[in-house]
Amino acid sequence: MLYKNAEHVDQQLIVLREKNEARELAAMHRMHAANEVPAPPTINLLIKTKLFPWESLESLLFRVSTLNHLSGISILQRALMLPENGVMSIRRHLQLGVALGQDLRALSPTIPTLMSKSTIRLQGHLLPIKHLALSSYRVCPHCVEELGYGKAYWSLAPFSVCEMHKCMLIDRCAACEKPLTATRPAYDRCSCGARYSKISSTESSKALHEMSRIIAAKFTRQPITNESHLYPDEVLSMELLDVLELLTFLAALSEHPSTTYLDLNRKIVSLKLCHLRCKKSSSALLDWPNGFHKLLASTRSFRSYNETTATVYNSISHVIGAIPAGTQRKWCRFILSGVESFLSNRESWSHSSY
Repeated sequence: MLYKNAEHVDQQLIVLREKNEARELAAMHRMHAANEVPAPPTINLLIKTKLFPWESLESLLFRVSTLNHLSGISILQRALMLPENGVMSIRRHLQLGVALGQDLRALSPTIPTLMSKSTIRLQGHLLPIKHLALSSYRVCPHCVEELGYGKAYWSLAPFSVCEMHKCMLIDRCAACEKPLTATRPAYDRCSCGARYSKISSTESSKALHEMSRIIAAKFTRQPITNESHLYPDEVLSMELLDVLELLTFLAALSEHPSTTYLDLNRKIVSLKLCHLRCKKSSSALLDWPNGFHKLLASTRSFRSYNETTATVYNSISHVIGAIPAGTQRKWCRFILSGVESFLSNRESWSHSSY
């Protein structure tokens, strides 16, 4: 009797052991399936082309599609399973290199590469994703007509004016008001048939044109000529990231603290809004520090009857609080020096032109 009971227990142990092994095996398969990323499809287009200096990936895709008689780049994007937001992983570099017939050393810098959840590498620059408008498209009508391709730095959010032709970039068709998308038949042609290169361009102000020249020079790592004398020397000596952060900070300032913090962190892609924001920032920088003083006076959250330095400081505390604490960034030191001069100049406390 004892023997039969022992045999029954042994059988139960075996069944239990087999169940545990089965569960462990199933868990292992689920883990492998969750971590397994399907390899992106590989396409080798028949006709290749060379990459032009500082050309954007969007422009290259359109040119290759045209050479291979494809209607736009939407077909190519679907075939290669390219992300809609234009941001790619490092694994995509080899795939695109094979498809487009490009050397990786030349192609990789022009691919907007995701380095972390909030940063992108483009042409060797590590930039916060909020500074790039990769989900929308922009072109300069004159550059498209003369060069036949587009520049990578057109996607920088504050960049709204062509540094070569002093005209506004466009992000929608003037004939049908349709935004520029990947579904358009060609780089220079809207789905309605209008050609962007034939659109009459809007000339920009000298201040915005000079700012675009500064941004383009910083992006391409070219020296800034002496013609850019409208802005302070401190701005001209900043790195690209500092300039972009400075313009974003000045454009976001408002008398409402919540609005200021929201504008500092949200991503702006509309070219019209980017142009207005850059105009506001440029106005504050043109006559430094007086222009900045006027902006600060307009962003004060309250005003008191008998004002002191302390009350004025409290009225712009949301502005000071938006500056990264303990940072050594050059743009932060530049802004803090402007705040210090504002607090020491009683005449500027109530003077505002915004």
